[in-house]
Amino acid sequence: MIGILQKLLGYNDRYLPEDVSKLDAAFYGTYNLNNTVTWLDNKSETFINEGYRGNAAVYSIVNKIMMKDSEPVLQAFKESSKKSKFTKDVKYKGTEISIAQTRLRLHKDLSLVESGSLADLLYRPNKEQTQYEFFQNVSMYWRLCGEFFIYGKGIQDGRDKGKFTEMFVLPSHLLEIVQGDMFQPIRGYKFKVGDQMIEFTTDEVLHVKTPNPNWNLQGSQLRGQGALLAGLKYLQKNTESLASLYRAVQNEGAKGFISPDMKDPEMWFSPAQLLELKSQIQKGVEGSMNKNRLSTFGIPLRYTDIAKTPSDLDTIKGMDQDFKALCNLWGVNPAIFSDDPKYDNMNSALKSLVTDVCMPFLKQLEQGLSDWLLPRYKGEASYLEFDTSIYAELQPDVQLIMETYGKHPAFTWNELRVMLGYDEGEGDEYNTNWIQSGYIPAPDAMLGTPDFSTDFNA
Repeated sequence: MIGILQKLLGYNDRYLPEDVSKLDAAFYGTYNLNNTVTWLDNKSETFINEGYRGNAAVYSIVNKIMMKDSEPVLQAFKESSKKSKFTKDVKYKGTEISIAQTRLRLHKDLSLVESGSLADLLYRPNKEQTQYEFFQNVSMYWRLCGEFFIYGKGIQDGRDKGKFTEMFVLPSHLLEIVQGDMFQPIRGYKFKVGDQMIEFTTDEVLHVKTPNPNWNLQGSQLRGQGALLAGLKYLQKNTESLASLYRAVQNEGAKGFISPDMKDPEMWFSPAQLLELKSQIQKGVEGSMNKNRLSTFGIPLRYTDIAKTPSDLDTIKGMDQDFKALCNLWGVNPAIFSDDPKYDNMNSALKSLVTDVCMPFLKQLEQGLSDWLLPRYKGEASYLEFDTSIYAELQPDVQLIMETYGKHPAFTWNELRVMLGYDEGEGDEYNTNWIQSGYIPAPDAMLGTPDFSTDFNA
């Protein structure tokens, strides 16, 4: 069918221009009028309104991730020399050794850009938000909708043309992609607020998305897939279970009843005695004034709870299972939310949150922002880097670092201090390589004339 339409419209894959892929021709070749909008079909508004805003479980999970995602600070760096060979692969391994190695490589190969238009933009993306607040919004839409859109307010002319003065996170659930043709699959973006329709060009917007396997001629593959799409039934079930319990509380009557704990009917209460017993219970049992007091009755009584039915207990148990399933959608260990977690379990769960959930997102965000911003600020910076060493869960184990690098002759004391997160020491001895045998300078060891005038043996 696609081939027939393409032939009718004059497209032939044998004669496609060199800059057009066959894949684009297949999916976008029929849209030659540049007016097709890729509509949202993944219930993003449901994820926002019924999920994050309307469900405590989803809010708790996404908020926990969002706070962790936005902890690292994004900074701009320049290569300190032409010999610099900084690589990012090590940083995102998320191990204690990799964090230590990244600290050292940042220190040796790169220099921090502390001023300039790019540094200012990163420090304060817009007048209303700090960087921390800005990336909270990015993370929120990424976790809920599977994508985020950032709009850059650009300078239109002059020496700084193309640079951004401010950046804003656009609401993913209200944004539409304007689909083009095979020469330009995405022509722009539309954002509708009330009666206002705002259009953006592709140059003004950074769009980063999760993979979407739903390929069709409507362009669904151009949007990201949110985690809640796969877990929508868990969300709905959890919401309905909570609503059921809430209705039960609103409509419940007595929580239980008291009756004589005697088998002989002759010993049971008369109507007058029941009224007297009820009066005594109200005076001696009910109310905050009777807290921690002992009450006595002249006959054996028993209490029967009628507040929680077996069905209610099954509903509560089912909600616990729903919560675990929702946590798994984002790869979060439910132990983080446990009322009484063991220290080791909590530590492991928090570290897993950082390494398995936050780090992949930060890597993708860092790459997207680098490709989008750095070409606009040529000469100002070579790299954009999230300082992931700020994570408490990834702080290097001093003993491990010392055992790995402490006695290695290839590393100076200052390099070791940088890996451990300390400031550099002053003095030539801190920048000298030491041989383990007697801890003498490497040049003296090679010459065979060690200088023992200063004893650095620890």
